[in-house]
Amino acid sequence: MKNKKLVSRPMRPLIFPKQRLANSVDLRQWMPPIDNQHDMKTCCASAFAALCNYLFKRSMGRQSSVSRLFIYYNGQMIQQRTLQVEDRGVFPQNIALGLRKYGVCEEKYWPYEKHLLNELPPDSVYERASRYTVIPLHMICDINTIETCLHNQLPVLIGIKLIQQNFQHNGGYLQVPTDLNDPLIKKTGIHGIMIVGYNRKTQYFICRNSYGENWGYHGYFYLPYEYLTHPRLIDHMRGLWSILKIIPRTTTLPTVRRLVVS
Repeated sequence: MKNKKLVSRPMRPLIFPKQRLANSVDLRQWMPPIDNQHDMKTCCASAFAALCNYLFKRSMGRQSSVSRLFIYYNGQMIQQRTLQVEDRGVFPQNIALGLRKYGVCEEKYWPYEKHLLNELPPDSVYERASRYTVIPLHMICDINTIETCLHNQLPVLIGIKLIQQNFQHNGGYLQVPTDLNDPLIKKTGIHGIMIVGYNRKTQYFICRNSYGENWGYHGYFYLPYEYLTHPRLIDHMRGLWSILKIIPRTTTLPTVRRLVVS
């Protein structure tokens, strides 16, 4: 694996121009087909891969299918600080930093196959991926912040506790648990998903999952705004992540941006 020395700069703020936000946004028409992560803990990598495919399509007019396991391995390596990684999941920030450092390659060069899980991709794959880097965007976990991003056509990555009681029988609408002290909530791990739309009237976000098209509403589900007000149900501490742009790589790593919303 080639590891070039690249100069990094500290996170700096990003402020969108003042604007009146739309009452609703739905980016599903620009999204790639729904993935299925199967029995691998690649939820965050799958969400970021879908985001990369979305950006390639919207900004470059290019259909792509980037490698989820390549993205996942690099996030694992950063988080676990070893090449001998284990399938334990990865926090969104480490996936984002892995994308910035190592780039993206097409899935045909490092396919989503179980025998490649936790395996170090060859140098040839890293060479292909190194043509691109990304500008990661970090933000606080806040409803107005999410709406602002989506209004500006940027999907948002969030970690939630996906409590699925009676979920499949109500059109993909997730409900806030009636008992927030339920032991099931504490036992449930954080699951990475992508928010791709919102509706201020209904007070629901449109979210993309990675459990296949037969899950939820054709692979998507509806998350109530209220869900984000309960720290026990979301990964509030680590905040939200997105990718501002995919750009050609130079000798300097792009700056991680921090969204500031007034």
